[in-house]
This record gives sequence, structure tokens and C-alpha cells, in this order.
Amino acid sequence: MPAYCPFSVDPLSNPIGALIRGLDLTETVNSDALLDIRSAWSRHLVLVFEGQGLTPAQQLNFARQLAASDSIPDGAGFAGLSRNCPGR
Repeated sequence: MPAYCPFSVDPLSNPIGALIRGLDLTETVNSDALLDIRSAWSRHLVLVFEGQGLTPAQQLNFARQLAASDSIPDGAGFAGLSRNCPGR
């Protein structure tokens, strides 16, 4: 399991949104960090992850970790990527 990477959650505005700093989403995210991200998502509804340069495959990997979902959107940027979640 990857080590927990502390990160900050800074509100963007009063009603909605937060900026997440200090995470590297190109790697697998620790399960405790995912719980904290989900909690921030629940509170702020919109999350902006600072400094990420994700490939389509890395974006899908993070989405799978965050949502634990098998569904993948059909889009040109995701063509040719497996519809199976890694490790399942």
C-alpha cells in the first residue's frame, strides 16, 4: 500500500469548490488519503487538483480509485484503454 501523503484542502469560494494541493495523482493514492478526498468532495462538491499533468490512463486510474466504479466514459481521449479495473 502506498504511504499516506499529506495534502491541503483550501476552499475556493464560500458556496462551492476547493483546491487540493500536495498530491501526486500519477501514482496510486493511499486508501486513507482517498477517504479524505471523498470527504472534501462531499463538503465542497467541486475539487481542483493543483499541478496535475495526467495522461488519460492516469486520469482513469485515479477516477477508479476515487469512485470505485467499473464504468468508463466513452470519449476520444480514452480510446483503446481497457474497460477493466486493474487488480479486479
